[in-house]
Amino acid sequence: MKRLFLAIDISDEIKKDIKNYQNALSEITKKSSITVLDNIHLTLHFFGDTADEDLEKIKKLLKNISKYNSGIILETTRLGVFKRAREYLVWLGFKADDGLSNLKKTIDQTLSFEGFKIESREFKPHVTIARRTSFKQSAREIDEIKVIKRIQSVESLILYSSHFTHSGVQYKAEEIIKL
Repeated sequence: MKRLFLAIDISDEIKKDIKNYQNALSEITKKSSITVLDNIHLTLHFFGDTADEDLEKIKKLLKNISKYNSGIILETTRLGVFKRAREYLVWLGFKADDGLSNLKKTIDQTLSFEGFKIESREFKPHVTIARRTSFKQSAREIDEIKVIKRIQSVESLILYSSHFTHSGVQYKAEEIIKL
């Protein structure tokens, strides 16, 4: 059994910007658990704990999906927060253009048809840059951090497995699906 998710890797250029945003967060927060840059990705589908016999089925489905999806562009938009109890999760958002929206829709329809559980919440493309964050004054301070607009071409999707270790979560690429 493997804990699987499908994601898009983020470019080094955008990761450099994220590091700057994370540094800016330290000025306006009391505490924050910063996401390791190597673990930054845009999740398209979370499978969760998946039986080994489903892994090959998933790989085949994803290769079929890739045949019909290309020319996808990510564009950074803004920083935002999701409230989690008394703390916040801080994210960098991406524009949900037609290419990305159609890819997500195709993934969901294909996986649903094959019996995989699909997220019911609206897709809001983002990457998590910090968790368990408490702001010094208000979460609205996040709006003071200027986001640089960056564009990234999406060349592939990655099916990852996640493993919990004594040093934190580690990801392993199980399959790279070229678009």
